[in-house]
Amino acid sequence: WQWHSPYIGWLSLGLMLSIAALLANISLLALSGWFISSMAIAGITGVAINYFTPAAIIRGLAMIRTAGRYGERVVTHEATFRVIATLRQWFFAQIEPLSPAQLYHQRSGDLLSKLQKDIDRLDAFYLRIALPIVSAIIGIAVVTAFMALYDLSSAVITFILLIVGGFALPIALNRLANPLAQ
Repeated sequence: WQWHSPYIGWLSLGLMLSIAALLANISLLALSGWFISSMAIAGITGVAINYFTPAAIIRGLAMIRTAGRYGERVVTHEATFRVIATLRQWFFAQIEPLSPAQLYHQRSGDLLSKLQKDIDRLDAFYLRIALPIVSAIIGIAVVTAFMALYDLSSAVITFILLIVGGFALPIALNRLANPLAQ
């Protein structure tokens, strides 16, 4: 985290945008499902229903989701590029005193290739590992807390299913596939 700490603001903003987009997406699905069901029931029973407010909220959530996803991509990639730039500067400052006397057994192309691969792996860490996992944990907590306000048993069942589907199942499948991949 030594290279991430100067950019904690960028990383935190990316996380907040990711969570906002995630929660807008979940809210959009929930409200759309309720709205479609309510309109069907109102149509069958002949009861009047206000469809302007839910329709406007659905449009608003769709815009929040789109803007959140776009903003999250821009901010998280900017943060990642800044971290990588700092890391590359640090690495070259460390390796420069060693050149060429202590690196004579390495070909320059091999050394550059190893450096690029290692830095690219670090590039993927925040964007593909840390951000989705933290967003998922916070999203699961928010959804569970919201559902618990209405029905605790449904909240517990949903929590268990989200943990199993989002964490336990991927870990188990990875362990099962690992020997085959070797």
